Amino acid sequence: MRVLIIAVLALIGYVECSGDKHPYLVSIEYKSLVEKEVVSQHICSGAIISEKLILTLASCMKGYHIDDLRVRAASPSIRRGGIVKSVEKIVPHERYTTSRKDYDIAVVHIKVPFTFDEDIKALKLPTGTVAPSVGSHATLTGWGVTDGSDLLESVDLEMTVPIQCKNLYAPSIIYITDRMFCAGNTVGRTGCKTDPGSPLVSSNTLLGLSVFDMKCGRYPGIYTNVANLKKWISL
Repeated sequence: MRVLIIAVLALIGYVECSGDKHPYLVSIEYKSLVEKEVVSQHICSGAIISEKLILTLASCMKGYHIDDLRVRAASPSIRRGGIVKSVEKIVPHERYTTSRKDYDIAVVHIKVPFTFDEDIKALKLPTGTVAPSVGSHATLTGWGVTDGSDLLESVDLEMTVPIQCKNLYAPSIIYITDRMFCAGNTVGRTGCKTDPGSPLVSSNTLLGLSVFDMKCGRYPGIYTNVANLKKWISL
């Protein structure tokens, strides 16, 4: 089984990595009680943007009560290790709708601020307001969801021509808006293994959050365009 997993990772370009390479990444978890014991379930990933704020997807936060959520940082594994923080408030974008996946972004406020060090750091927000340029590259990091592993993985992705991505997904599946962009190609290097909310990063700047990926290795992935929503994030 381990040999098979390694083969899959090699096929789509993922590599396992340690937490100190991506100190901005967090696991957002749901606390549940199983046989009188508190158990953490990974919901999705997020990115630290300040001592108290984390960006993730609005779609990830629907249906959860803040008292049952917590944020784990500085750990390459989900459900164990690192620094764990309780959630104070969740602010999803008011225009987000489940059906269209547009405006899929949320700000998570933690109760006690992070202390930044080598293991925990914030990402910068983009300086402009447009999506990353076609052909540029960025690193996607998160916990794979297809092989059952809880190890942190990353992959280098290339930005895709918008019209090509729109034509692939078409309005019947998802209509690509200005609040989205696509990354990855159709020859195997996509974000299909990574869980929702995984940050796409270049030069310590948060470009996007993984929203949707269809037909692993055949369609580019769809990402929330952080630059377009920067003004809302700063409110």
